[in-house]
Amino acid sequence: MQAILYRWELIPSREADFITAWRETTLALRKNAGAFGSRLHRCDDGSYLAYALWETLELRSKAFAAGDLPRHPVLQMQEAIQERFPEQTLKITDDLLLPLAEEDPDIFAVLYSWQINPSLIQPFKEIWHRVTLELRSRYRFQGSRLHLGSDGSWVAYAIWPSQEMRDHAFSHPVVTEEEKAVMRSCLTREQQETRMRLIEDLLLPLPDHEARATL
Repeated sequence: MQAILYRWELIPSREADFITAWRETTLALRKNAGAFGSRLHRCDDGSYLAYALWETLELRSKAFAAGDLPRHPVLQMQEAIQERFPEQTLKITDDLLLPLAEEDPDIFAVLYSWQINPSLIQPFKEIWHRVTLELRSRYRFQGSRLHLGSDGSWVAYAIWPSQEMRDHAFSHPVVTEEEKAVMRSCLTREQQETRMRLIEDLLLPLPDHEARATL
């Protein structure tokens, strides 16, 4: 399964037009091209980020080449964009993200990015896995999904019911000082973090989710 990250700086007066067109485009791709949909977020810096899922990159390329994108909404999106950032392709490696029960205006998403020493990926992933499951069991944490990016970076996409809940959980850490030291020693670049508010959820649950989420 492949995730795609899109990020844009929008013309302030055209944000509503963009969201409407994004919704139409995403639903059309889900219906006609076999996409798993997308989630749209507004980042702390004011930019917009979409997290989209496809079964394969080949299926996505085929859909785009076949003209499965609805023409008018795509043009409306393009006209609302002030700056388009390079898209990022991500391969899902570990899925501990639960489906959202319902839309909530307070839902808080965080995107973490790391560069990890190739020889130390396994200990990093093991600690990430344990800590994510522990947070899910203690708090109303939807969990996280870990990816390997096409540029070699590692990216985790996490969902909380609110920023307040995340702050509370982080003030009562479930990761030990020893685990923190191990994770830091695995990194070749400091952790980067993008905080986001969920605008709209058009992402379908992945097949056989429960089997993967309890590994």
